[in-house]
Amino acid sequence: MFSFLPQEQKKSLVKEYKIRFWITIFITLFFVICIAIVAESPAYFFSSYKSEEVRTEVDKEKNKPEKKEQQKSLEELAHTNLYIKTLSADEGAPVSSSLDKLFKIKGKIIFSSFAIKRNPAGGATFAATGRAAKREDLVAFTKALKADPIFSEVTIPISGFTQTANIIFNFSLTGNF
Repeated sequence: MFSFLPQEQKKSLVKEYKIRFWITIFITLFFVICIAIVAESPAYFFSSYKSEEVRTEVDKEKNKPEKKEQQKSLEELAHTNLYIKTLSADEGAPVSSSLDKLFKIKGKIIFSSFAIKRNPAGGATFAATGRAAKREDLVAFTKALKADPIFSEVTIPISGFTQTANIIFNFSLTGNF
């Protein structure tokens, strides 16, 4: 195609066309990006909302009173199982029968506190605090405990024998029960 335009005008027209071309490309690209942002925004906001809603539901589920009650019940059950395990041993006489024997021997002794500790090597240790009306009652109780084969070691401090009436004492028993 022939052009009757002078060379300078022709160069200026080509330059203007290139500028228009690039402006059109940038405007088209700008609108495509704007349309993509507008199209993706609802999905982003919806997924953020759903994520927060799920977190809220999980927190509600964790903090439900039923879950706390179940956890408390499980803890009580574990504590009760520990008591049962302590009171019934696999080896030796069960602790409950040993306790029965101890309470039959006690005579006129009154116990104020009592504790049982299971030894890792086997057996158990009883520790108790009590009150005896007379020294003779405490001596008879100590002799009866030492005579019983189920108790391997009986420890009563000497200070318990210094008084004659209303004697407050503590003792410990060790045995394979």
